[in-house]
Amino acid sequence: GRSEFATLLDYWNRLRGERELPRPQSFDVLELPSLIGRLNVVEVHHRPLRYRFRVHGTMVAEALGHDYTGQWIDAVASPAWVASAVQHFDEVVASRKPRYSHTEAQAEFDYLAMRRLICPFSGDGRDIDRLIMVVLIDRSGRRA
Repeated sequence: GRSEFATLLDYWNRLRGERELPRPQSFDVLELPSLIGRLNVVEVHHRPLRYRFRVHGTMVAEALGHDYTGQWIDAVASPAWVASAVQHFDEVVASRKPRYSHTEAQAEFDYLAMRRLICPFSGDGRDIDRLIMVVLIDRSGRRA
């Protein structure tokens, strides 16, 4: 887990250089081969603040049992992780800094632990318009 998060954070820092935030256009998934399938790319829309999955990583989709590419997060048939995801996305947009989050959710017949590192990107240096995150999901730790 630590190495995936460190890989994305190091890359984010390298892309931003002297700027506060890197530009989404500078992001190239092919530079992060070890993270392919574990990355989500989320569009940030303002006024009102909403999030749309631009890319939903294949390994993430497989673990959740659904591919949310192209969907608005608030339109997802609210599994337990959606509310916490929106809260964490809101915090990253407000702070303008990467954030690690750990969510545990009891789904209908399953238990889910989701860890993510969310990194903000800005095309114009002002508004955050993209969140790129590495997501690790563990379904094994079932609670009694």
